[in-house]
Amino acid sequence: MKLLNQIQYYFNKSLKVLKNEGFIGLLKKSCRKINDLGESDQNFLYKEWINKFEIPYLEKEREKKDRIIKGFKNKPIISILMPVYNVDPKILEAAVNSIKSQWYKNWELCMHDDGSTKQETLDYLKTLNSKRDSRIKIRLGEKNQNISLATNSAFNNSLGEYIMLMDNDDLIYPHSLYEIVKLINKRSGLDVIYFDEDKLDKFENRIEPFF
Repeated sequence: MKLLNQIQYYFNKSLKVLKNEGFIGLLKKSCRKINDLGESDQNFLYKEWINKFEIPYLEKEREKKDRIIKGFKNKPIISILMPVYNVDPKILEAAVNSIKSQWYKNWELCMHDDGSTKQETLDYLKTLNSKRDSRIKIRLGEKNQNISLATNSAFNNSLGEYIMLMDNDDLIYPHSLYEIVKLINKRSGLDVIYFDEDKLDKFENRIEPFF
């Protein structure tokens, strides 16, 4: 009963915050409230929050995304810098596919392999390179430099007006670049944009939001 009362309380309060402060205000306050609870209650309330607020928001945006993207005055190239090292090909493929599925299509993926010793990683990169998507640029390093220098090497191969850092085991949701470019068009002169992140467990459940 205590948990149900908590859900009702936070749901009613969230509606009030959403009305008065908008979606961003709701995100900030939801994060603080979730962190005050125990882990099991956190996970339950987090899923409730996703189902009641995030999913409806994304469905609404999906319906109008093409019209909004067409209306962007500024459509910059987003250069995604990805250092690669000995990653499982399935994990790397998931990362790449998450980029390919973006609503906003004006991106380039600049990958630099940091001297991988696993042949399966190299084989996947060669397969990816043979598919000839001009937006995907791959360089194979001769030796391991570390993630910073590998990222710099990827940067040297980029042409975009904005850069985005992405690890070889990260995923981005289809609306990620869309939201970034929407903000760029809304507020001119932005140099740096931060956005939320989360962690996935082995079952791909979202478990650790950082707003």
